[in-house]
Amino acid sequence: HNVAHSFPNDALPILKTLFGHTFAITETGWRILNRRWMIVLALAGIANELVRQLGTTDDWLWFQVIRTVLILIFATYQFTLTKKHRRSDATAWGVAITK
Repeated sequence: HNVAHSFPNDALPILKTLFGHTFAITETGWRILNRRWMIVLALAGIANELVRQLGTTDDWLWFQVIRTVLILIFATYQFTLTKKHRRSDATAWGVAITK
């Protein structure tokens, strides 16, 4: 069984469905962004369960704080991707121009 077939189809990235009307990036950019978030959130969920099962309540609470900070840093870093894959009809901030 191929592991790649376990992941959802990239034909309709959920992030594009949610934010496509706001952010103007290419299809390749949406696929990369969607895949990155899918991996990060899956790893965060697995790590959360490990800390919850193996650590104390205090360990888990500290993990929540650290995880939140790391996810915010990751989210900020994604602006480099959106800048690289920005469509020509976007503003300087990557926002879609509606007419």
